Amino acid sequence: MKKHNLDALVSPTNGSSFPASIVGYPIVSVPAGTVRGLPFGCAFIGTAFSEARLLQLAYGYEQATHAIVRPQYRETLDLAPPALP
Repeated sequence: MKKHNLDALVSPTNGSSFPASIVGYPIVSVPAGTVRGLPFGCAFIGTAFSEARLLQLAYGYEQATHAIVRPQYRETLDLAPPALP
């Protein structure tokens, strides 16, 4: 990342950030909206000891996008899946 003057890598929060956590690189995940009605997040991945910069980036992203999705409380469940034959 230093070679390309990057502060962080950004990826979907879905397991693609797992290798970075194995080697000890810091990751922060933030809400990024919804996909097909389900919450979706993005992960900022940094190098060792870059936690302060990652928090700045994540905070700036949240403030710029307001992508958080508040939970919806329903009185009833959606339709049940069809019965198997």
